[in-house]
Amino acid sequence: MTNPASLFQCKHCMKTFKRESTFMNHKCKEMIRLETMQTSNGQQAYQFYKRWLLKCRKSTQTIEAFLNSTYFNAMLRFVDFCKSHNILDPIAYIDKMVELKISPSLWDRQEAYKFYLEKLDKQVDPYILAEKTLSIILELSNALEINACDLFDRLPLGEIVELIEKRHLSPWILLSSYSFKQWILSLENQEAMLVMNAIKPEYWKVLFDQNQKVVLDMQMLAKEVGI
Repeated sequence: MTNPASLFQCKHCMKTFKRESTFMNHKCKEMIRLETMQTSNGQQAYQFYKRWLLKCRKSTQTIEAFLNSTYFNAMLRFVDFCKSHNILDPIAYIDKMVELKISPSLWDRQEAYKFYLEKLDKQVDPYILAEKTLSIILELSNALEINACDLFDRLPLGEIVELIEKRHLSPWILLSSYSFKQWILSLENQEAMLVMNAIKPEYWKVLFDQNQKVVLDMQMLAKEVGI
């Protein structure tokens, strides 16, 4: 005789239910993860998982392995983190985390993010960073219906600091911009310190000294957009 309970059994976690209503409302971890894999975030998380395993020289890269991984939720959080922080190169971020032996569970921490920013400043083509910065400056200026040279005076200080910390505004352009440097001089000491702490000018002085031709190009690009 068939056990009635077997009529209401979750095929994902194999849990059985006596009532159909309870069974229909059931949501187990396995079911939720499988549904998540049908989303763009789930697919992106899986690609990040595969990259991480590849850099760690591990061979298990199947979807089944990912669904059962202890890092499933960590990879999903990293997808959200990349979107919220507009990460320019997630693959470079992952590679840096592997290099530093930082667990995926910690990738969305600010301490880990700072390591990525250092890598970004050193290894990403300055012209790519400049293009992104100038695009954001023009976009914000157009939204406010002002000239680009007036943007720093119009944006709240906290917003500018955040844009710098996230490298949406790169020091390659900012420190080559007459408008930005004049704006810094107009700030109170404590306000200027907030901006300088976000930029870390001592580091950039060394980088500028080592890349004088790039600096000249950055100054030209800043001049072309009126900043």
